[in-house]
Amino acid sequence: MARRRPLVVTALASGSGKTVLTLGLAAALRQRALAVQPFKVGPDYLDPAWLSMAAGRPARSLDTHLMGALGVRASVARALVDDPIPLVEGVLGLCDGRLGGDGDASTAMVARLIGARLLLVVDIAGTAGTAAAVPLGLRALAPDLECAGVILNRAGGARHAAEARRAVEATGVPVLGVLPRDPACVLPERYLGLIPPAERRPAAGWLERCAALVAQHVDLDAVLRATRGGVPAGAEARAAAAALWPEPPPPPRVRIAVAGDEAFHFTYPDALDMLRHRGAELVPWSPLRDPALPPAIHGVFIPGGFPEQFAAELAANAGTHAGLRAAADRGRPILAECGGAMLCGRALQAPDGAWYPMAGLTSLRAAWSGGRRTLGYRTLRAARSTWWARRGTRLRAHEFHASVAEAPPAPDLAAYRLPRGPGPGALEGYALGAVQASYMHVHLVGCPEQADRFVRACARSGAVAA
Repeated sequence: MARRRPLVVTALASGSGKTVLTLGLAAALRQRALAVQPFKVGPDYLDPAWLSMAAGRPARSLDTHLMGALGVRASVARALVDDPIPLVEGVLGLCDGRLGGDGDASTAMVARLIGARLLLVVDIAGTAGTAAAVPLGLRALAPDLECAGVILNRAGGARHAAEARRAVEATGVPVLGVLPRDPACVLPERYLGLIPPAERRPAAGWLERCAALVAQHVDLDAVLRATRGGVPAGAEARAAAAALWPEPPPPPRVRIAVAGDEAFHFTYPDALDMLRHRGAELVPWSPLRDPALPPAIHGVFIPGGFPEQFAAELAANAGTHAGLRAAADRGRPILAECGGAMLCGRALQAPDGAWYPMAGLTSLRAAWSGGRRTLGYRTLRAARSTWWARRGTRLRAHEFHASVAEAPPAPDLAAYRLPRGPGPGALEGYALGAVQASYMHVHLVGCPEQADRFVRACARSGAVAA
């Protein structure tokens, strides 16, 4: 049972330095031969990829909108059974969550659910004594959350750091470190956030530099002390974990091809584990490079990613297109989320404006948005009964993309309705026989029935040779 208390790295707002600090902490603690379990608050896929690399363990996402409060607690309970250091990167500012949700999906809500202490990052670039307003203000907003200490970030020099330190410590909150400005530790970004390590590996020595920066300027012993005194997971969280991930997992009874390469990698480890624990063998497959789907598969999962960055290569891989069409023709369930839906569509526009043909399982033409992002939480209702969901099933989801559908799906082909106002709601996605393709991302921890239905549908479909 876990004895460590989770430590949540949080801040006043995005851009304060949470990610680099969390990466540096994970890498520095790992250099001490300590096991670090990273988590990320929110629906993001990009920061967790970097956290997984730094910690050497898969980062688990914690999102109350997508997973439910009990799902979040179950994920933490399961991940901490071997008592690693639980390190959580927050999202946005401490109390920022789903718009109109009264704090739902915020870092503060997750911290309360998992009994965490806070490690507050304060960006002091352009300020000094006024930095004290941040811990004072967040204490007023969330008086029930314990702040273990503050990390001052982007200090311009010793005098600047000393002035800010004095002001913050006068509030009664200890300063556990002061990080100087270091442009070499900045991560590359693009329209949806960080450029993922699957696509652009960091320069040699980059992670080591971040670890050295944190080890030199942060009191790691104090950080470790802040993780002491954790309470073992309660019976309800343990029971939920046992239901979501039955132990021992059953022997595999179906093989599901899972797309994974530079173009497709938006997956949640907990969700993939749910499929494994329901009898699925997950077979890696690259739509970019592999000449065919894996042999003897029963179904296909194509997650999101950045297919628009690789549109020419995807268009040129005729084996991917033919394999997907053959699987769909034979009734093998195909679950395609966001980037996966683009691959299954008729055509995809790259950022340079060129159009490329895709697999043609649906009529979707995904046009480049010019870098404008579509993101946010959604509540869906299944428009019809399929292998994936019964008509009217309510699902919580999120959108995260920089392309747009040129036209909505026809009413008799749509996968979902998005309730908005008093009307029936907008139509979204495609449900065409075996194909379930949509811009929407779901987390199977929040809809375990869909994990069961996916595996059962694969079992009914039989296997197809590549």
